[in-house]
Amino acid sequence: KKRKAGRVMRITIEEMHEGIELEGIVRSVKDYGAFIDVGSTTDGLLHITQMLPQHRQHVGNNMVVTASEGEKVWVEVISVDHQQGRFALREVEIADAAPKPPPGAGG
Repeated sequence: KKRKAGRVMRITIEEMHEGIELEGIVRSVKDYGAFIDVGSTTDGLLHITQMLPQHRQHVGNNMVVTASEGEKVWVEVISVDHQQGRFALREVEIADAAPKPPPGAGG
């Protein structure tokens, strides 16, 4: 899978497709999820059900978003509506996206 950094490389809706992974920044948090800036002209929707457990929690019978605006996240595009100019995202583990330290590095 190809990864692009949202804050570095711009991506258009036309270039977007299911399965691409992108670095993004949480732009706004809603009851139902968060809108993520991946460097496109439109922010993508990361629905609360597609968030990793560290960005959501159960409070009573409800699930609430615990992600913060400005937080960096890695996401995978799960659907694109080219006509409406919208796309939906699924959060992926940032550890899977982070560069691995070189062999012999401290840790």
